[in-house]
Amino acid sequence: MNEPTTRTLGFCRSLTADGELSAEELWLLADWLNANPDCCDHWPGNELAVLLSAAFENGSVTMTELKKAVSKLSAIERKAAKLRDAEMKALREVAIIETIESYNPAEWNGVRLALL
Repeated sequence: MNEPTTRTLGFCRSLTADGELSAEELWLLADWLNANPDCCDHWPGNELAVLLSAAFENGSVTMTELKKAVSKLSAIERKAAKLRDAEMKALREVAIIETIESYNPAEWNGVRLALL
């Protein structure tokens, strides 16, 4: 994941760490995104910016908008977990390929491994 994505996810997690989300915390998120405009150019900041713009369009957050925000943040966290899993899998595959490519049978000549 890129750095703006990582920062945005970290800030969102700080808001939802207690398992709840308030209208005030949505204001904090909007303020944070305004102070970090580079994060609005990358997922999930770009999606959150659209959501927050709609939520604050009338100057206050309704219960329906708050529920949409909770749903969006949950979906973002699920997607982030999948992305992290995919990145870890790719790193493991690269490590295996590098190990295979660097294997030199001459270095292992005469080495025997005991099977347990």
